[in-house]
Amino acid sequence: MKYDSLSIYDFCNILQNADGNYSKYGIDDNTVITSSEMYDYIKNNTDNFNASTFLYKISDIRKFAYIIRFSDLNFSNEPYSQTIEHLNEIHFNLYDHNEGWIDYSLEILNEHNSYFENFTTLIFEEQQSLRERIEIIYSEMPNLKFRIGIYRLLQFSDVAEREYKRITELAGESDPIFKGKRPNNTHNQQFALLEELGIIKFLKNEFSNLPDTKLSELIANIINRDIQNSRTMLSFTNTKYSESKQPKNKDVIDSILIKTGINKVD
Repeated sequence: MKYDSLSIYDFCNILQNADGNYSKYGIDDNTVITSSEMYDYIKNNTDNFNASTFLYKISDIRKFAYIIRFSDLNFSNEPYSQTIEHLNEIHFNLYDHNEGWIDYSLEILNEHNSYFENFTTLIFEEQQSLRERIEIIYSEMPNLKFRIGIYRLLQFSDVAEREYKRITELAGESDPIFKGKRPNNTHNQQFALLEELGIIKFLKNEFSNLPDTKLSELIANIINRDIQNSRTMLSFTNTKYSESKQPKNKDVIDSILIKTGINKVD
């Protein structure tokens, strides 16, 4: 499909008609993406609705709320003139003096919120859809004008969330991360998560006087697992063989972190 190679950012950018110049994507500037094409894009970019892959994609779609372009935020009058000049020193081509429009995103407004009267930095809940976030933005800043393509972003959000709900409900029977059931992660996955979160490193530093035999016993009691296997995994910590670096564990770890709203920066 002609859109499959596009990132979530680029696909949403085209939907909202942010710049109208799509030749760089090999797409006609006047293109209109249908709901059927939105469905196909999601399907093909989630490995045929793979639940773990969908977690990443739905998160990126929701976060696009911070990048949506707004026009005419009613900043043409005082006290905004100095603010406009200040922001244009940092972010080029935001204000067109000839056309009289202003083009900002929530990301930029949040970054420079102290320059705007009565503006509160907006932070969304992890589970809020792109549609819900757009509605919140509009309710908090009624003077703004969304791009003409905003309705297509709303449509894309609805298509994505509908499929996400369907897939997570199906996956909930076998993947407790989606349903809030008691997790049944393996010993290796539990240990890998402790490594990824820095808990193993903390324990080693905090109890540096403990030999690994005793430390592994402590860890085994924390996660209610076998001591000997914990000792073996502990010996590989901070090496290329550590559990958190193994592909079989990384997908599980990443899914848990995304679901719980933890943005782990390497």
